[in-house]
Amino acid sequence: MDSQLFQVSTGYDTLPPKGSAATEEVVFNLSNVLSKFIKLNVVGIGKNNFHSKRIRFFRVYLPKFLSKRTTPRTLKHIFKRLLYSLFVVYVLFKKVKRDAIIHFHNQYNCFIFCLFKPIFFKSSKIVYTCHNPILSLDNKNKLFGISFIEKFCFKHVDLTIALSDKAYKNIRRYSNNTKLIPNGVNLNFNHQPFEVKQGLKILFIGRITPIKNQLLLLKALRILRKKKSNIQLTLVGPVDDKDYYTKIIKFVKKNNLSNNFLYLGEVPRRKIEQQYKKNDVFVVPSLSEGSSLVILEAMANNKPLFVYKREYSKSFYNGKNCVLFKSPKELSGNILKCMNSKVCFKKLLQAEQEYIKKYSWENIAKRLLNAYYSII
Repeated sequence: MDSQLFQVSTGYDTLPPKGSAATEEVVFNLSNVLSKFIKLNVVGIGKNNFHSKRIRFFRVYLPKFLSKRTTPRTLKHIFKRLLYSLFVVYVLFKKVKRDAIIHFHNQYNCFIFCLFKPIFFKSSKIVYTCHNPILSLDNKNKLFGISFIEKFCFKHVDLTIALSDKAYKNIRRYSNNTKLIPNGVNLNFNHQPFEVKQGLKILFIGRITPIKNQLLLLKALRILRKKKSNIQLTLVGPVDDKDYYTKIIKFVKKNNLSNNFLYLGEVPRRKIEQQYKKNDVFVVPSLSEGSSLVILEAMANNKPLFVYKREYSKSFYNGKNCVLFKSPKELSGNILKCMNSKVCFKKLLQAEQEYIKKYSWENIAKRLLNAYYSII
């Protein structure tokens, strides 16, 4: 590729992320795999943790008071996004030497750059991956909505990457050029033989926010505990919505679930990997997901997968690779059914391991490279 290629991180966390920031994990892994095929540049915060000589890392420096994680939709968060985006433009102004392909993973960063493009970056091409899970909802859903900023990005970039079938259909209404390319996953995990020794340990990783729908899991836990006392639910992820977090804690106390429930908050990446190993099954209660990294990681970690039957589940469900559920009662029933079966979990895992192969980062990187070449 003759053009320079830039991957622009969101500025939310370092590369790789110190916490559970999924998009930073995507940018880090994607960049590492792309470097096997081409030289590239990466823009982000924190130290350079890339070891490939084919990757040049350009650090954006933020004031110390903005160095820690900010809560979405707060003034401090918006200010951090705006300031980081302006610094990104400055870094790119200094480093873009010729025609470049600049790949953004956040709408604020992309929006600000698009405003400056006609002045300083006329010959550059812009790629935007939409990681917003709202776009994977049906457009008649009351939670569905597209902000002015995202509409602007879809209209002004040269290529939009959608992560799910539904997002692809929704984005095409606003974008002139959209391709469906999901996230990938590392397949070099050390699989442990699956075995439920005593009770069952259930895991979900995701931001504490209504769209992740953790209350559904707690309602299922309330039903399960009546049948099996040795059931434990572990939630991992930062609090994005304090009111929703308060509802979760109140539900736990009201239903005496404290001995069966563990909330770890936002944890370092290495501890997330430990949680995959410590727990038995992975349950996704989300109302919407894009190309869910945790779903792919759960499969890659050899964990039986239970997923809420919503629009996004159609993107990856093939009839064998997970168990779908429509309600807390159905989820608890499916879990108990598998616990009492000698073959249920085994069949699930066999289907998952066959399915996950096509989501290797090598395969996804090749598809992205072809997408980049299509706009040069």
